[in-house]
Amino acid sequence: MTNDIKEIMTRLESHRLWLETVGEQGEKLGIDEVDLRNMDLSQYPLDQAYITACTFDGMNLNHKDFSSSLLNSSTFISTNLEGADFCKSNVRMRTSQMPMLKLLDFLIVNVLRRCLFKQIYQMLI
Repeated sequence: MTNDIKEIMTRLESHRLWLETVGEQGEKLGIDEVDLRNMDLSQYPLDQAYITACTFDGMNLNHKDFSSSLLNSSTFISTNLEGADFCKSNVRMRTSQMPMLKLLDFLIVNVLRRCLFKQIYQMLI
């Protein structure tokens, strides 16, 4: 997949037409491994789309409709998703991200546990 902004905008417009005409015109959006961070997606519908392994990090997607979309392996780090609709969407992450998340979870739990034990110990002294 290309990261050419004009091509992506054309695909987004085609997806809008596909939704508006219930599939009679346009084409369902299908993009893979696209960095969308430098694009303004506010005017484009993203529901019922195939958007896999794309990057939405740091974007403002407030109240964005992602319903019934396939978003596997896409990332939303520090993204404003307040009010976003993910109803019937699939947002599984790639398995290569899992070991890192497990490690982070382990570290966070252990740091919190140490802080809690330290507080309890100080209360007992």
